Amino acid sequence: MPVSKRKNNESESDSEEETQELVDVDFEFFGPTEIDFLALKRLLNQLFSSDSSDFHIEKLVELILSQPGIGSTVKTDGPDSDPYAILTAINVNENKDHPSIRAIMAYLMEKVTTASALGKLLSPQALSASAGHTGLIISERLINMPPQIMPPMYKMLGDELQNAIDQNEPYLFDNYIVISRCFRFDDDEENATGTSHPSKKQKRKGGALRSYHAEDECIGKVAYAKTDYEYNNSIPREEDSFGVDLAGRVMAFPRSRFAELVSLMQDTFPPGRIASHRYSITLVREHVQVALLGHSCHLSLTLVPRRERRRSILCDSSDHMIASCPPPQPRLLLAALTPLSTADLLPAGFRDLRFPSLLAAPKGCPDRTPNYAWLHLIEWLLILVADCAEGTERQMLRAKLKIGRVQLIFITHLHMDHCMGIAPLMSTLMSPLANPSSNPDSKRLDVFGPPGLRELLRTILKVTQTSLSGKYAVHELLSITDIPFSCELSEMHPNETAGKDFRPSPDGYWKDIFKENGWAVHAGSIKHRGYVFEEAPTAGPLDQSMHIDPLDRNAEALAMQGIRHPRSLLGQLLRTREPITLPDGMILTPPPLSVPGRKLVLLGDTCDPWAMKDLSLDPSLLVHEATNAYIPPEIDPHGPGKKETDESVKQRAILRGHSTPGMAGAFAKAIGAKRLVLNHFGARFVAPDTTDKTEKFDMMVEIERQASSAWGAGQAIAAYDLMCIDIPAHVPST
Repeated sequence: MPVSKRKNNESESDSEEETQELVDVDFEFFGPTEIDFLALKRLLNQLFSSDSSDFHIEKLVELILSQPGIGSTVKTDGPDSDPYAILTAINVNENKDHPSIRAIMAYLMEKVTTASALGKLLSPQALSASAGHTGLIISERLINMPPQIMPPMYKMLGDELQNAIDQNEPYLFDNYIVISRCFRFDDDEENATGTSHPSKKQKRKGGALRSYHAEDECIGKVAYAKTDYEYNNSIPREEDSFGVDLAGRVMAFPRSRFAELVSLMQDTFPPGRIASHRYSITLVREHVQVALLGHSCHLSLTLVPRRERRRSILCDSSDHMIASCPPPQPRLLLAALTPLSTADLLPAGFRDLRFPSLLAAPKGCPDRTPNYAWLHLIEWLLILVADCAEGTERQMLRAKLKIGRVQLIFITHLHMDHCMGIAPLMSTLMSPLANPSSNPDSKRLDVFGPPGLRELLRTILKVTQTSLSGKYAVHELLSITDIPFSCELSEMHPNETAGKDFRPSPDGYWKDIFKENGWAVHAGSIKHRGYVFEEAPTAGPLDQSMHIDPLDRNAEALAMQGIRHPRSLLGQLLRTREPITLPDGMILTPPPLSVPGRKLVLLGDTCDPWAMKDLSLDPSLLVHEATNAYIPPEIDPHGPGKKETDESVKQRAILRGHSTPGMAGAFAKAIGAKRLVLNHFGARFVAPDTTDKTEKFDMMVEIERQASSAWGAGQAIAAYDLMCIDIPAHVPST
């Protein structure tokens, strides 16, 4: 590539970075479990590259899973999702007869010289020694995972190994070996990519060998031996192709330098911007906040120490970890954002639930006043928008949410201030330029709402001649007597696919209109619509006498059946929830689903939510409108308080289809809400964070007081910009 052209591209790239969006992602650490089997198999196949078929990868995964308390995986969508990285250590001396370890050691002996330090360390004599054991570090991650995840992973591995040593388990190693990968470009590709030309010493088949993962450079600095080797089954590239040639690498370093390695990684990938990898990282309390600047987004990552996630670990009398249960569900966060017009956002993205509330004036007029919640629910690797007025896109940008990730929209009613932002949002997230689809028939968006929503979107998209990429579907919540709008091909928009028509069940509710990843969405008819987002219950903790002891008693018989590590059956039990019959006839049954899930109740404009009562019982959170409120003249001397009463304000609110704080509190009390957030305030009320005037702040405090008094179970909160509320998952009773 000519230098001038490369500079132009770099300039364009810099310009793109300045306008990157921010998307929050939580990277969580978990111990490897049975549910990770297939994903770990893929990661190990990636680690051993084209020679992976020689190493009995499935058996190697089983060996990794048989080591409770050793090793970490990194996930973004909770304990049941696929891991994107693995780090663990295996005692090769203790497992020298394991088919995978035996194959790996024999393979490496072919790649090193017998007289070298590595040759002596990997020799059959060294593996048979009763002392001086060697640990094989298994480390692999997806290439787009930031190297900042590695320092805490190595730190945790060191702590876990020391804990195992303290429990007299065989994890005291004199040396560690690390298998990794490296790559090279040929000379022409070196020049084309603008990288420095390799020295003669580095040259090998025309290119310099480079570490595939950045952390390998740190390992190389503490290693006393290193060998690079060619794969036995490497696939040659075509003569004119452009790419990389992969090679293998094995390194060895002493136990005495493990702490130094951790420190070196922490120094190499510290908080702050790393230009070469386009990452930045900041430490916030016990969390590690990482920002990744990619080609299309600015990604914020939260690394939560795994020790915080493994509270459900069974312990015996010596406090020795003996079985890992599914960790508790992660936290739920509520955050408020102020929009230009009415919009409810309920995005769902990665395990922690976060609710940014985008608030606006009740009749769609631009205002800085918080009036209607735009809730952001991060849970399903997708974004849900509940009510979508004009200004929604702008508020998503202000909230640093990636518009292209919106996949679900829920509409409560078709007033302009609740639905006129759908088409503009669709034109962005389904733009042919912004989202070119390799499959033009793939569905990009599902919209749920009242009758007429299909016709509304068809008309707007047709009249405005909006060009879209991909398909969308509109699902309407119909009453028993409603006539559905046609989904005949001749009636639909060219980018529309047939939606569903939901009729209420005998109790009057629309149940399970959407289900995914342990969450279900229901709807009910109030004056408009209300939505309930409900998390499925989870299993309680494993019982020592009912689950652990029976496996230990049957260990010998299970080994004869090929189950070398009987406690690995716990993962199968929890994952499949199917009983397991042991050799002695005892039946292991999964623990009951006794831990209730979280429930979120989001109501649209309403003066009478009581039809939703049975569907809304015992919610973790109720978001209820409070458009009108009586403010005494001593708090607002310039207001109409002298001319009205609490009852007159209530009657006016009901007449207009809205509620007061007291009405919201009364409903919260009736359904047993654990948290109450108020939104959709009238234009008279200004958010406390947007004014320095004491009386304006006092007005919002008075609104909270009225709702809290009627609720009687806590402090109601008037939503304001960027507010966050922590909503933890239910903890199993002990």
